[in-house]
Amino acid sequence: MNADLSGCIFRECVIIGSLLDKCDLSHTCFYHADTRETRFNKSNLEGADMRGINLFNGSLRKARLTNTDLRGANLYGAELYKAVFGNTQLEKANVKMTLLSKRTEFLS
Repeated sequence: MNADLSGCIFRECVIIGSLLDKCDLSHTCFYHADTRETRFNKSNLEGADMRGINLFNGSLRKARLTNTDLRGANLYGAELYKAVFGNTQLEKANVKMTLLSKRTEFLS
């Protein structure tokens, strides 16, 4: 992992176009953060609070999103290639134009 930011609070922060690849972001709070065009590739977002996050055209390639709360998130155009979902809350999330792949995993 590049950085251990687990448990940090980025509530309502503006983090646009950033590279947060290969980071430990488990149990991190991104509540209503503006992360347009930000990359979270290969990051661990297990248990993260991402309610209402704006990830417009962002990337979660190969990210781990188990037990993650994405309710009300804007994932328009986000890339979720090979992302791992399990017990992930996606109610009222905008998933239009979201890019999935055959290898995106939805664990039960």
